[in-house]
Amino acid sequence: KMVRLMNTDIKKDFEHIQKMCRLLDEDRKSSFEPPATEKEISDWEKQNGIIIPELYREWLLLTKHAYIYGSYLELFFPEVYNNCDYVFIGDIIGDGECLYFTRNDTTIYRNFDGEITKYKDFDDFLAYLEIILEDFAEDIHGENWTELYDQMKERSMWENINIDNEENIIKDEVYKNSCRITLEKYPNRYEITCGVYGAMVHTVYCGNNCLEIYDSMKHELQDFIDRETTKEEEYEFYDYFINKY
Repeated sequence: KMVRLMNTDIKKDFEHIQKMCRLLDEDRKSSFEPPATEKEISDWEKQNGIIIPELYREWLLLTKHAYIYGSYLELFFPEVYNNCDYVFIGDIIGDGECLYFTRNDTTIYRNFDGEITKYKDFDDFLAYLEIILEDFAEDIHGENWTELYDQMKERSMWENINIDNEENIIKDEVYKNSCRITLEKYPNRYEITCGVYGAMVHTVYCGNNCLEIYDSMKHELQDFIDRETTKEEEYEFYDYFINKY
């Protein structure tokens, strides 16, 4: 079986946008739903006779539906309507501005009230989005927003485990060889299993909000591992964590 390699630029863009959204969360929340599967994408293409642009396809394999900075931008699985040449993939601001490609052209377009902006590919659009998010960050946090962002990067020391040959596993990460968290997809549910080595194992069953829950659990585990605790405080954390999730 040939393993399909993901475009690293799109993955880096995705991770950067997620971090920017966390930086902006105190102003407006963002959320990222679980990824689409290769089968979902190929079935849609066969059913509609349309090829999804390669870089947007890569994005869908990271998240099927994203709400970015509140209602500023919504990116979703392609939508096509009868007798319409446009294939819609996003709404911007919610005032009629939309993002799309066409049935016969994989170029990405942004349309607002008849004024059309053309992007050479989806990565080009993401570069535009990143500039917008960085402007929002400066408005909220001032010129030192980059320092706050860098602090977030320094705190992110999770190691990704290779999951290319694992059909059900979406994410699998280890932190400082002390704890691990895994997200798995099944036909009617998602499962998040996490543990602190030698001390705790916990499994959570969830729906389409699984990425939000996963990130929340991951951050709490990281905070716990990073601070000095007594045995009593450790047991208190385990009870708190299991009861919360």
